[in-house]
Amino acid sequence: MSSVVIVGAQWGDEGKGKIVDVLAEKAEVVARFQGGDNAGHTVYCNDQKYVFHILPSGILRPNVLNIIGGGVVINPDRLLAELDEIGVPRDEWQARLLISGEAHLILPCHIALDRQAETRMGDGKIGTTLRGIGPAYADRASRVGVRMADVLDEDHFRARLRVCFEAKRALLSEAELGDFDVLAVIGIAKAYATRVGEGPFPSELFGAEGDHLRELGGEYGATTKRPRRCGWLDLVQLKRAVQLNGMNAVALTKMDVLDDFDKIGVCVAYRIGEREYTEMPVNPVDQAAAKPVIEFWPGWRAATSAARRFEDLPENARNYVQELERRLEVPITLVSAGRDRSQLIVREPAF
Repeated sequence: MSSVVIVGAQWGDEGKGKIVDVLAEKAEVVARFQGGDNAGHTVYCNDQKYVFHILPSGILRPNVLNIIGGGVVINPDRLLAELDEIGVPRDEWQARLLISGEAHLILPCHIALDRQAETRMGDGKIGTTLRGIGPAYADRASRVGVRMADVLDEDHFRARLRVCFEAKRALLSEAELGDFDVLAVIGIAKAYATRVGEGPFPSELFGAEGDHLRELGGEYGATTKRPRRCGWLDLVQLKRAVQLNGMNAVALTKMDVLDDFDKIGVCVAYRIGEREYTEMPVNPVDQAAAKPVIEFWPGWRAATSAARRFEDLPENARNYVQELERRLEVPITLVSAGRDRSQLIVREPAF
């Protein structure tokens, strides 16, 4: 079976949900292969908003089989709540949702350990969503986790829970992607950049300009409701993501958010001390010290949300896309300018 791989090309929140939902129209299977309910994939369909945290974003397509793979970690309570919220009758989703028996469960002890670790790290905290994702993956790696298949037999399930809990008792008392025939690897990137939590973000905007970008883009976490850090698109980071993941196409989302700017910044290099770098430094100290080298490109000051063909976009918007793909050395095949699934310009079919 031929497949298309969707990869987030920035720090998350790029608009993967919409792109998966649109591409799912031609797909037979949509598979989620990693992560947990820290994710928030938003899809708009016929003015109805859906936010998926665990479910694959193809679940709204009635002819698509949706698979939650063995690399996913699942909070059972949140999965059941999400299935109730989507408004799809139980007999329908049961017929087109499969969950791998290898998927691991997120248990209350994992959430407690997540909170404990963040508290202990103080100012050096990671900024996780406190959903127990990291500890659940740690248990998976150390072979003390509980898998979805373990719940099929009650006695076996209880025995596996006991192993997992015993491994946590002292701590808490102290308070595969195969490669058969991949048609495409599509990276999803916003037309600007956002990030949630701690970590380097050289192109971050502060003050009124950053606030304006946040409000225009509605940049608040779908899961946590936390305000996202906002900034100009970072070509250094994005080009690294393209190269690391072997992307051969990029989908650019939220173009319409930039409609209101006279000029649009793009981070084209980092300055560290007296030197400029066009590749992301490996050393975390250098990453933290990096200052952005920003080029300003002309804005378009016109609405893009009604465009259905690339030619319908304002000239400067087309120039923006073409210059990005020239510098990334990969085609931008999809351009999203609006939240609804219909607001997508397909420059080249994904498959």
